[in-house]
Amino acid sequence: NDRNGQVSTNVERLSPEKHIEEVARMLAGAKLTNEARAAAEGYRTVELMATMSGRPLYAACGYAEIEPAFADVDGVEVPLMKMAKPLKRQRG
Repeated sequence: NDRNGQVSTNVERLSPEKHIEEVARMLAGAKLTNEARAAAEGYRTVELMATMSGRPLYAACGYAEIEPAFADVDGVEVPLMKMAKPLKRQRG
């Protein structure tokens, strides 16, 4: 706060949940993401199973292909790709 040219600061103790949210916000910048939340909680990578049509989208978002897989959906074998992305680490 700026009052008559003086700056004041308020400090409050954060709950563990609020601490994770604040660290995630620092990692993500303006847009708080689930990936930033995961990094704030100490996760190093995030993995997902992508459909073949989703592979290019996830690759553009920094995910790397790990291995092919399949899922049975009502008796139909659906091809998938296991993908992973390293998360930004908190500086410490």
